[in-house]
Amino acid sequence: GHVYSRISAPTRSRCEALLGAVEGTEENPAHAVLYSSGLAACFAILSRLLPKRVFLSGGYHGTHLVLEQLQRISASAHCKKEALLPPDSIADSLQPGDLIWLETPLNPSCDVVDIEAYVNAARTHHGVKVIVDGTFAPPPLQRPLLLGVDAVMHA
Repeated sequence: GHVYSRISAPTRSRCEALLGAVEGTEENPAHAVLYSSGLAACFAILSRLLPKRVFLSGGYHGTHLVLEQLQRISASAHCKKEALLPPDSIADSLQPGDLIWLETPLNPSCDVVDIEAYVNAARTHHGVKVIVDGTFAPPPLQRPLLLGVDAVMHA
């Protein structure tokens, strides 16, 4: 049952179930987790994965702050920021434990990237994850999980 409203509540559980249903399909169900802010969601996924390197391009300043904090507390062993290369050339730079962070459409320019091309590049190496910040294009505009990403977040 529900014990403490900030951990779980009937409304929150229902919302997570609905968001998971919107993001996934019957064949590939998705599980949604609500956080109090996009920054909290960003921190949660990055601290859970704790990648060695994160390939990203611009975007939300909070993501960069979280990466800097995680790099600092890991004595630079994790979350080193790398420039996001085009999908046709990034595979040569990837190593196990890396993360490709795609904010698409990108804030504030609204540039979009080929999510599936980055997923294909990531899959050339075992252990490379792809996360999409889809804040500017929530479902049904964009369905990154159906394109093979490991997780998607919206703020």
